[in-house]
Amino acid sequence: MTWESLDLRGADVAELRLFDARMQDCLFDRANCAGWRVWVTRVEDCSFVRADLRSRGLGGGGPWRGRTTTWRRVDFSRARLAESHFVGCALHSSTFDTPGPRLVIEDCAVTDLVVRGEARTMIVTGVVDQAHPPGSRSFTADLSAATFRDTHVIGYPWTGSPRPDRTTSASSAIYRRPCRACSQP
Repeated sequence: MTWESLDLRGADVAELRLFDARMQDCLFDRANCAGWRVWVTRVEDCSFVRADLRSRGLGGGGPWRGRTTTWRRVDFSRARLAESHFVGCALHSSTFDTPGPRLVIEDCAVTDLVVRGEARTMIVTGVVDQAHPPGSRSFTADLSAATFRDTHVIGYPWTGSPRPDRTTSASSAIYRRPCRACSQP
C-alpha cells in the first residue's frame, strides 16, 4: 500500500495498521493517529505536527525479512506521544519538538535526530548483546535545544553529536534534571 501526497490534517485515522506500506509527503497535522501499529513501513517527508500518536507500536519491533520500519525526515513537533514506543526501527533526520510526557526509542538506528524543547521523560536504549555489539546501532542527535527532566540514553556510543554537557564518550549515559543540553563535544 502506498500513500503519497495525502492531506489528512485533522482527520481521524486512529487504530491504523500498516504492514509493508509506504507513506510519502503526507500531512497528518492535528490528526487522530492514536493506536497505530506499524511494521516494515517507510514513512518519509511527512508531518505529524500536534497529531495524537499515542501508540506502543511505531517501530514494528525489529527486522522482518531483513527490513525494518523507517521514519525519514518526519516532523513530530508537539505531537502527543504519550505511551509511544519506537522499537527496532530507523529514525533518520526527524524532529521532536516538546515530545510530551514520555518518549521511548528502543534498539533503533537513530541518525540526525533533532530534539527541542522540554523532554519530560525520554528513554533511548540500544540492545547490547552478542548479536548487537556496541556501535552496531548508531545514535546521532542534536540535543542542543532540549531540556531534560528524566532522560536516559543507554547502550549507544556518541558519534559526533551535539550532546548534553554531562556526557562522555562512553556507550552508556544517564541525564537527570536539571540537565540543559548543550553543543559541547
